[in-house]
This record gives sequence, structure tokens and C-alpha cells, in this order.
Amino acid sequence: MTPSYRRWLALTVALAAVLRFAGLGVEGLWIDEIITIRFLAEYTPAQLLTVIPSRQPHLPTYYVALDLWRGLFGAGAVTLRFPSAVAGTLSVPVAFLLIRRLYDSTAGLLAAVTIALSSYHIAHARAVRMYAAVTLGVLASTYLFTRLDDGRRFTAAYLVSTLFTLSLHPFAVFLPLVHATVLATDRFAPTVERTWTTPDTQWPVAVALFPVLVVGVFGVASFLSGARLTFVATPGPREIATVLGSFLGQWPWPWNAVIGGGCGILALVGLWAGRREPATRLLACWLAVPILGLLAVSYLATPVLYDRYAVVAAPALPFLVVRGVLALGSLDIDTRLTTARTVQIAVAGALVAALAVSGVTLHTTTDNEEWDAAVETVESRADTGALVVVSDCITRRAYTYYADREDLTVVGSVGPESGTPHDRTPTAAIRPRLASHEEVWLVFSHVADREQRRLRRLAGERHKKRLSREFVGVTVVSYEQPAGETVAADDPPTTGCDVRIGNDE
Repeated sequence: MTPSYRRWLALTVALAAVLRFAGLGVEGLWIDEIITIRFLAEYTPAQLLTVIPSRQPHLPTYYVALDLWRGLFGAGAVTLRFPSAVAGTLSVPVAFLLIRRLYDSTAGLLAAVTIALSSYHIAHARAVRMYAAVTLGVLASTYLFTRLDDGRRFTAAYLVSTLFTLSLHPFAVFLPLVHATVLATDRFAPTVERTWTTPDTQWPVAVALFPVLVVGVFGVASFLSGARLTFVATPGPREIATVLGSFLGQWPWPWNAVIGGGCGILALVGLWAGRREPATRLLACWLAVPILGLLAVSYLATPVLYDRYAVVAAPALPFLVVRGVLALGSLDIDTRLTTARTVQIAVAGALVAALAVSGVTLHTTTDNEEWDAAVETVESRADTGALVVVSDCITRRAYTYYADREDLTVVGSVGPESGTPHDRTPTAAIRPRLASHEEVWLVFSHVADREQRRLRRLAGERHKKRLSREFVGVTVVSYEQPAGETVAADDPPTTGCDVRIGNDE
């Protein structure tokens, strides 16, 4: 690598670090982050090993590691997001090393830029979740896969990185399957050797596949039983396009269609241009195997094709786009107006600009739910004894995380499209609750419109709406009984998650 490439790579890594660390604690915690933190607060590392697989659709390694980190450095939002930001930043140089090995330094640098600027990867690197670590593990494992013929230390590192990645998330099970598919297709696919060839040393992949049988069955079963994924639609063409588009960035309509369509064309150009290259077949398998696997699970068990569940495949699409940009340099264009090199530079510049816009938009737009502001609105205005109904049980965790007052009654109401295993709270349980309080607050987040309408209608039967506030991802509405109305004295029934979410009993 020449000094100029080193300088450009250093600048790219520095930019990635700024985008991941700057303002790391500005936005409040969103619901999944709060769920993670609540589990850390309620269980010891040893307990997390068994509680997480039984209570969450995840594996425990990330939770245990984060709990140990929390014990050393504290439980603030910035502290807990820090490991993800580190993993997200380290993914950039690893992406460079991988694509440089597959193609060349120019492609490696452009691949590093795509990861550095991708709003998909920036968002995961700024969250108390495991997805940034999974991305780093996938990139490192795949890079080491390309170097299996280079000695025992690379073989040992490949096994360690692959097995560690498998332990982070159930759907990391697709990682060694990608590598195995590459080795299998190499047996019969026509090949033109360029910069990289498929490894002859194949036994490490076979060794890594053994845990797939255990981790795969256990992990996917845990994932499917840990929660009802009612928020994930049955995948069709639109859902597949949405997931693939998320790997590139987020833009408003119609730019998302224009940029997404352009990147899709570049990816197809890259696939066609590199159809005889083992390197491009690796990228194709990297994208196809996880997506097809999630589609299979979606149709055989329950819908699971979701952008973050497809994290294993996420780097492959922008890398195929990079391969398409490389292919433009070989076009037969040489006129007085332009050359193939000019077209290639222009397209690469447009790609970087589009990714930069998406990344900047992520930084300048509040994306996380504003639970801190919503809870402060309730607690600063509610009278003693007021009832707060949060829909539903999962979002009640977010409310109670920021709540300080103990003189309010906070209950959860389960909606028809809940992400929990609880049954929908019947109207017969909600109506007496509302009738037993003079003042009622409704808090909505991640809830179906029909559930909002039901709760608003029930609250309006004996109360009058007094206030309504809209926050990012959260709606707060308050109601008050008119003067002269009586309050029911009977002990109201449970709403379905009054106790379970408070102390997990």
C-alpha cells in the first residue's frame, strides 16, 4: 500500500470515528437499547447466560460482555454505546483490507468509504446493541477466510472470529454457510484468476460448520420463541427491496428510488463483469445466502426478513456496487467529451456524495424515540394518583426507565400487534382501570393505529381530553374526569403486564 493510500485510509477511518463518536449521548435511548440495559440491571452475568435465550430472541454473549464493561466503566448512555462505536470504526479498515485483497487498493478504499458513510452502519455503531459487533465479526471472518492458505495463524484467527461472531446473534449462522457455498460453487463455476482465488485449505470452514448445527438450531429456535415478531411483514418484493435498500442508506422519496435503483444497476454490472471471478462470486454468495435463508425461515416458520436481522449480508451489497464502479473503468469509451476513467470517477463521486448525504441526515435528524421528553411531560403535569397507560408492555420498559415519580400508577396495555408473548389486553380489563382514576394519561409508541383508537375511545367514555403532545416515536395524551363524576372504587383487574414488566416476575 502506497503512502497516499495510507493517508486516504487514515482520513476515512478518522471520518468514520467522527460520525460514530460525535454526539454519542445526544439522543435518548430507544426502546431496544433500554431493554438491553434493563436486562443488565436485573441479572448477573451468569444469569444472563440462561435468561437471554429464554426471554429474548438473541444469544447471551453480547449481553454478558456489555455487563462486564458496565461494571468497569459505568452505565451511562455514552459508556454503553462506546463498544459499538469502536466496533463500527474498526469495521472500516477491515473492509479496506478485505476488498483490497479481493480486487485492489482503489476498490478497498472505496469500500471503506461506503462503510464509513453508510447510515445503516453508523446507526448500529451508535446503539447499545450487538449489530456493530456482528458486522465487524463478519468482515474479519470473511477477510481471514480469504487468507486461509497463508498459514496456521490465519486459520486459527478465522476459527476464533467465526465462532465468536456465531455467538453474538442467531442469524450469524449464515456466515460459515456463505463461506461453504463459495467453496462449493468453486468446484463447477468457470474461473478467471485475477487477484484472489478460493482457498485450497478448506478444513477450517468444515470445523466452523459443526457449531452451526448446534448454534443454528438453538439460536434460531431461541430467536423464534423469544418474541412474537408481529411487526415484521411477510416478505414480498417490496419488503426485500426495502431491506436491500437499507444497506445503502436512507433518502426521502423519490431520491431513495433514484439512488437505490442506480446502486442496484451498478451491483448488477459488477456481478456481470465479475461473473468468472472467485472474488465476485464470494460477494454474490455473501449477499444471497443470508437473504435466501431469512426468506426460507419467513415462509416456513415466521417472518424474519428485517434490515437488522439481515446484518450478515449488509456489507455485501455496497461491495458489489464498488465492483460495478470498477467495471466502468473497462468500458470502451474514449471521445472528446469523456472517457471511461472520467465516467468511473464521476459515478464514484456521486456514490460517495449520496452516502454522505444519508449519513449527515442521520446525524442532523432525531431518530430515536424521545422517551426522556415524553416522560418528563407526564411527570411534570400529572397529579398525584394519576393513571398512566403505556401501550404496550415493551414500551412500558422505556417509560419506567426514565420515570422518577412513585405516586403515579403506570400499567401496560398489550396491543393486537405486540412484540411480546402476552395476549391482547381485553377491553373488560382496561375500562375499569380508567374508571378508577380521575386523571388518565395514554402513552403510545410502536403500537397499531387500531389500538390507539381503542384506548382513546375508552378513555373518552368518562373523561375529557385535556392535552396531546407529539414526540419523535412517542405520543402522549391526557384525559380528566369532568367535575361531578364519581370514581369507581372496585379493585380493577390486571391489564396483562402490570407486574411482569416492572420486575420480570
